[in-house]
Amino acid sequence: MKNRIQIKELTRGMREDLFNMYAMYKNPNANENLFYQNYVDVVEVDLNSIPTSNFYKMEEQSLKDYLSILTKEETKYGMVASGKLMDGMHRATSLKNDKQDKMLAVDVSKYINLEETGYICDVSYNKKNSNKLKI
Repeated sequence: MKNRIQIKELTRGMREDLFNMYAMYKNPNANENLFYQNYVDVVEVDLNSIPTSNFYKMEEQSLKDYLSILTKEETKYGMVASGKLMDGMHRATSLKNDKQDKMLAVDVSKYINLEETGYICDVSYNKKNSNKLKI
């Protein structure tokens, strides 16, 4: 597992959302191209820290589709900040259904003001040097 990833390597949607939150709430004068040169830490989210009621009810095919998404470098990351899951609940649900207890995510804490953006739920996560997801 990578310890960190350059923002420009994230999906277009993730990097643009992150830039927009950063420019709106942290630095209105930010340059988009320069922002994409920054890095975010990659962490492992403990899926057991997510309350059962937060997991989505998904059709079997959707669960399989999301497991497939998790095998691709550009789409496997959820998004966390300051102990909160901001994006990745479908990924988390598919992994939990597959009897896994970890999910990769990028920690964007230093680029946003969490109180301005919203989140899905509280989570526990750790920065790790290796990862053994069974995908």
